Amino acid sequence: ATLLHALSLLLPSATLSSVCRAADAHLDALAAKVYSKPIPVPGDNSGKKRVIEKGVAFPCTVSVNHCAAHASPLPGSAEDRVLKAGDVAKVHLACHIDGLIASVG
Repeated sequence: ATLLHALSLLLPSATLSSVCRAADAHLDALAAKVYSKPIPVPGDNSGKKRVIEKGVAFPCTVSVNHCAAHASPLPGSAEDRVLKAGDVAKVHLACHIDGLIASVG
């Protein structure tokens, strides 16, 4: 769902930073909906519970044209660029649930 969301944002005049930030926010919002109840701590008989950590495993990146991978510029930085009609873009993102990573792109 997040990859499709990011792809829908790849329009002429969009900046790489805006696409990356929106994809990360979308992923975090979806991750917040799963595994939200505390679970018992393995091997602990005292009744302690812990929350499963989840969310972005590493920031969304959008690589355009000749850039091979891992472009995730800060807004307004020299590396941030505006997409143009005809640009070829690759989106890469990853999430984790309890430290287990899934990556697409």
